[in-house]
Amino acid sequence: MAKTDPKKEKLLIQVLKKIPIFNGLALSQVRKILALCAHKSYAPGDTVCESGTAPDEMFVLLSGEVGIITHEGLKVATVLPVTMVGEMGVMTGQPRVATVEVTKPSAMFVIQKMQFDAVLRDDDDIRSKVYRAIIRSEERRVGKECRSRWS
Repeated sequence: MAKTDPKKEKLLIQVLKKIPIFNGLALSQVRKILALCAHKSYAPGDTVCESGTAPDEMFVLLSGEVGIITHEGLKVATVLPVTMVGEMGVMTGQPRVATVEVTKPSAMFVIQKMQFDAVLRDDDDIRSKVYRAIIRSEERRVGKECRSRWS
């Protein structure tokens, strides 16, 4: 990401810290992640990523709205800012399980898998914090599913 003014950088850091996998990181670590981010705008109807494709990047929805669509074409979720999309594929290397389609004009940060993997490989502390955050997130999701099934 290009050098930004300090006020804008502070705002962007606050945005990234709202993302569960990044909110446990120290300021210097969030700056490393911010340096990986490329800003991109999308129009309604644009496909951000497609089911079955390789997970080469993940996205932070900054503004707008996207829909999550199964490979059968069923819209199963609407995603609003500030939310990460595509991170599980980037973390696991598994093909995308859904298509992400823009429903309202949107702005996103795009983080390339190869660059993110390099940061995780080179910084044990960031890797540990990100993995712990993902485990906590999945633990909450599974717990929620179990409670709804058994209530």
